[in-house]
Amino acid sequence: DITTNTIWDINGSPYIIENNIFVDLGATLTIDPGVIVKFANDVTVGVDGEINANGTSTNHVTITSDLALMGSYTGFVFIDSVGNFQYTDISYANTGIETLGGEMTIVNSSFTNNNEPTRIDFSTDFTHSGNSFSNNGYDNFILFGDALGQDVHLTSGGMDSYYTFLDNLFVDPGATLTLDPGITIYPGGPTEIINNGSIQAIGSASNPININLEVNFDSSSEISNLEYVNLNGNTSQIFVNNNTVNFKYVSVASGDIYFWDSSNSSVEDSDLDSLGIDDSTVNVKNIATLI
Repeated sequence: DITTNTIWDINGSPYIIENNIFVDLGATLTIDPGVIVKFANDVTVGVDGEINANGTSTNHVTITSDLALMGSYTGFVFIDSVGNFQYTDISYANTGIETLGGEMTIVNSSFTNNNEPTRIDFSTDFTHSGNSFSNNGYDNFILFGDALGQDVHLTSGGMDSYYTFLDNLFVDPGATLTLDPGITIYPGGPTEIINNGSIQAIGSASNPININLEVNFDSSSEISNLEYVNLNGNTSQIFVNNNTVNFKYVSVASGDIYFWDSSNSSVEDSDLDSLGIDDSTVNVKNIATLI
């Protein structure tokens, strides 16, 4: 195990990890530019401390398998800890990077031939940009777990705009789910977003938000705003129960929104077939296809 601050430099490269190891709490493993790290079969690096993989644009860090077989090693598992991966190429893992809480930054890195590039827990403080995906089981970031009452903010940009949810995302009271323009969310099973807090999903005409799983609104005192959003996963009626939700330039796969016991909501300039309003106040404007 790594119990004190440790640097893997180019002079010792390649580093072969033959058995499971832990980066202990209070210890930092720094991986220098150009270093190659190879995992043996089924090996995991658990992290209670911190890992910094400091590749550069001209000298990447390489994380791979000594077998060159997809899924041949487990990968990194961060437990309420800190990871920073810059210009790092990760390949042939079962799950390249998994987090359970903590902080994770992945920038200008690539994921190739992994079963799962990542499993990022919803409660993780996750920052990412400039990454690429190729020939993985999922060619996007995989999110899972429980947000534990925290805000969740999904950012966009290139291939970083795509996410797969393996678990339901519960937006708890007092919490906000923020989706940036251009986001696309895919289901990794029968998953949905259940709002008891606030959803702020503001796309644009040229950069809409695409949500390919169910979204439902169940009892919240906070306001949600969805604009330029395609709710492709709602093949049944969207149910808004005791929520204030403003829909504008929204399309729904089922074509149906039903409000129950909801006040001060609105539906404007949206593509709907039917709109149900029961014990609710809803401002309706420019729903040309409404029948």
